[in-house]
Amino acid sequence: MAERARRIYEFGPFRLDPGERRLLRDARPIPLRAKVLDTLCLLVQGHGRLIDKEELIKGVWPDAIVGEGNLAHNISVLRKSLGEQATGQKYIETVPGRGYRFVAEVNEVQLRERAPILESLPLASPVTHMVQRQNDLRLLEQHLEIALGGTRQVVFITGEAGIGKTTLVNAFATQARGKVPFWFGYGQCLEYR
Repeated sequence: MAERARRIYEFGPFRLDPGERRLLRDARPIPLRAKVLDTLCLLVQGHGRLIDKEELIKGVWPDAIVGEGNLAHNISVLRKSLGEQATGQKYIETVPGRGYRFVAEVNEVQLRERAPILESLPLASPVTHMVQRQNDLRLLEQHLEIALGGTRQVVFITGEAGIGKTTLVNAFATQARGKVPFWFGYGQCLEYR
């Protein structure tokens, strides 16, 4: 079974898991809005380094135009969530007119975890050839690449019975398993009378 690495960041009583999108304090979850968590992830991953405001804004809001007020609000929320006093800079240092620096000591932990149980799920049979499905297979591969780039994807394969949907999905799963570990689910709708 394939293994994959996951980075966890520990600082003070906190544990940040960007992959799971979770911040814990003494093993208790701290709820943060998505953009606030994104801000924290960027700061912690660049700990010790000055990250200018523009870089933070582009990293948190890549497809939007926002002002520095949004960033300042996120920093304020983070400071409260981390228990910083308004005047203290235990975790996040403000560099006036420039940006922010995560100043707490950060311990990076790299966890090795087993990939999902893909190898134990048998496919119906190895696909030797498909008729007129190469475009569909390429489309599925494109969606996988988009998902691997960080954009969530849900893909439905629909159509009449007997047109090769299962064969297409099995061919895609066989190819994709050789590239990267991922979760793969089957669904089926049956009509009962």
